[in-house]
Amino acid sequence: MRGPFTLDRTSKLLVNIGTALVLWCNGTNLADAANNLSYDSQKQGPTLQNPINVYLIYWMPGGVEAYPGAVSGMGNFDLPIGSFFGNVSGSAYLNIATQYPGACGSNQCVVQNVIGAVNLAGDYVDTRAYPHAGTQRDPLQDSDIQDEVRRSIAQKKWSVDPNNAFFVITGVFQATGRGVEECVPNGNCTFNAFCGYHASFGFNGNTVHYAYLSDASFNAAGCNEGINSAIDTHDLSSDRELALMTHEFVEMITDPIPLTAWYDPQTQEIGDKCNQQPFIVDFNGNRFFVQQQWSNATSSCVSSLPTVTRISPSSGPTTGGTPVEVDGALFGTTGGTQITFGGTRGTPASGIRCPSSTQCFATSPSIIPSGNGVAEVLPVLVTVGGLTSDPRPPGSNFTYTAGPSCTSALSCAGHPFGFPDLVVQCPSPVNFYQLAGTPDQAFVGSGTSYAFNTNDTPNVAAACLPSGGSCTSFSLYEASDTYCGTLPPPPPNFCEQCKKTDGICTTGPGGKKYCIHQ
Repeated sequence: MRGPFTLDRTSKLLVNIGTALVLWCNGTNLADAANNLSYDSQKQGPTLQNPINVYLIYWMPGGVEAYPGAVSGMGNFDLPIGSFFGNVSGSAYLNIATQYPGACGSNQCVVQNVIGAVNLAGDYVDTRAYPHAGTQRDPLQDSDIQDEVRRSIAQKKWSVDPNNAFFVITGVFQATGRGVEECVPNGNCTFNAFCGYHASFGFNGNTVHYAYLSDASFNAAGCNEGINSAIDTHDLSSDRELALMTHEFVEMITDPIPLTAWYDPQTQEIGDKCNQQPFIVDFNGNRFFVQQQWSNATSSCVSSLPTVTRISPSSGPTTGGTPVEVDGALFGTTGGTQITFGGTRGTPASGIRCPSSTQCFATSPSIIPSGNGVAEVLPVLVTVGGLTSDPRPPGSNFTYTAGPSCTSALSCAGHPFGFPDLVVQCPSPVNFYQLAGTPDQAFVGSGTSYAFNTNDTPNVAAACLPSGGSCTSFSLYEASDTYCGTLPPPPPNFCEQCKKTDGICTTGPGGKKYCIHQ
């Protein structure tokens, strides 16, 4: 995040503070493929490789808290932040960084997205007083941030390694509710220009990669990442801070010594190009706000790789069979790529073939629609090597068109005893099926009305538009409260016969036995 002291074409203020790259909060620059990130072939800077050890330094002296009202200065502020770094390894989010190799000595290196790629190696709440007031009149300086990193390393006996990342995080003053202020050498400050930055300095013969993050909620420069409500039980301030932190974190991986590895012709790094574009990701059931990152593979901001950017055509009948093209990035071309319609527990597509890493072809599966005459919009996910694309980006959905608007009712006509039929009536001629939406679906008739026998073992009926159109599904079931007439006493072998028909034998009020099929 760096550039000359000027305004670029999107009025995003960029400034050179030596080797630091500053995260500005008032704009974004979405480049096209011609402005992808490129590796600096002259400087041939490093990128981080496994394992990346992350250290969190919360600099919170007396009178400073993580957010207004935080208990003991911190509250639960660091819980989602620590959880993120504990779960990001092996995620489709971290996979974005695997596109960008660099130099490690005489060898090429790149982060490999495996379990243990990133570790939360330590955290520290430092209550040492600031050397400056931390106000606009007397702000902290970048030299103070570097000193705090050195002091924390010595105090906690942390190791210094080319793949370590140190974050210094300040909060807000209890008395005023305003964020702690910091300025970089050229005079630009958190109260007039930036939210955070990352940089490097030499220490005992090693290179230390560090980042400074101001408070994301109460910073006067406007650093809330566009996040207006917290996830689950998180604190809003920590969600904003984590999104801000992920901007710097992925930049530290792909360009740890600023402007020596990966950046674009405008000297924007991977996070700059997607500045203030938050997204919710899910790691093993844990949800986090992150900032999206630039992907050269798609020439766009993404939250995951593999990623799905387009489905064509984007709609088809619930009976399936629609040939679709799936566009995106980092698909597998040697087999093993999985495509599902409807999320991680959705229905697998068939006929999958991927001629390139950005294009796959498949056939949509049939589904059992959940509503009567309602279209089903389902995400299409691609899984490669255990990594699954995010289900929410625009263009990743497939719409199963609505089936006919039919009605259903139970009828005892012709059944003085026994379970009723399910009579389905439709406004125009349709095809009727049992087990609709499954490979074993069976055609039973055509017309505007059909009576399904609820005693039959198949439990899914449907009315489908002619010529392979969408369906509306109905459940076939039997229960004691729908029995027509008075239930006769069951024979001695009632339950054995019930089980032979895949029924469930149960005893109701008065000791009567029922055989239920669902």
